[in-house]
Amino acid sequence: MLHFAVPAGTVAAAATYASYWLTSSPIADATIEEARTAATLTLSLAGLFILHRLITPIRRNEGFLIVGLIAALGIAMVPSPWADFYALDLPPMRVSLIIVGVVAAVVTVLEIVIELVKRRQLRVTSQQPTP
Repeated sequence: MLHFAVPAGTVAAAATYASYWLTSSPIADATIEEARTAATLTLSLAGLFILHRLITPIRRNEGFLIVGLIAALGIAMVPSPWADFYALDLPPMRVSLIIVGVVAAVVTVLEIVIELVKRRQLRVTSQQPTP
């Protein structure tokens, strides 16, 4: 399990920091609330992708889990007491584009990591002697 968790967590954390840094830099010139929201969304979307990859193929109950998590994230983003509680501010288009770019990079890197982990596991399994 650690063969996947450590690289996936590292990539998700790096993406969160990258998203925060890019949105608070002069490139996007976002407010602190928008930068925090961008980091939150990036981490949430990366986490949802990681969860999706861990439970593939998705069965009915797991599908309900993912849909419920996406719905909760959507509800938290709509201006409401939840959004106020978590200090989430809907980001403008320039910040949203940064989030999409960072999440796309995360998905790409994680797909590469997943493939490398699978190849390593196959190599280790094939090297084990059979009784």
